[in-house]
Amino acid sequence: MGNYQEALKSFDYAIALKTDYALYWTNRGNALRKLGQIENALASYKTALSIDPTDSNAHNWQTILLEDLERRSKENLHIRPSSFKQVIQETERSAFHQALLSSGLVKQIKQPFRSTQPKRQLIRVKGKPISELIIEERR
Repeated sequence: MGNYQEALKSFDYAIALKTDYALYWTNRGNALRKLGQIENALASYKTALSIDPTDSNAHNWQTILLEDLERRSKENLHIRPSSFKQVIQETERSAFHQALLSSGLVKQIKQPFRSTQPKRQLIRVKGKPISELIIEERR
């Protein structure tokens, strides 16, 4: 009937009652896709597949959506194929995280710590790292 916002609310309610039913997640993904929320749709399909890896509907819709994203990206952004895979992985990850947050399954997603400091080099004295000199002096 084209009432995708109401359908989304219904699927969210159904998921709240039974989080491990893949069909609810697939249908939620379809509603999100129709609403243009591509990242969240991908996350819903991915969740459905994590619940039931044999769910052909979720697999088919995810494939269609990823192929459409790939086509659009190549047309609009001229992304190299190697970096396109990275973009898709990052998009899927963020969409999955957003879906978890919006469904209420988790309250917060922590990102791994990534140091911004450059790698340190050993101090060299007379062509050798200082640690080697200390060891030699102790012998």
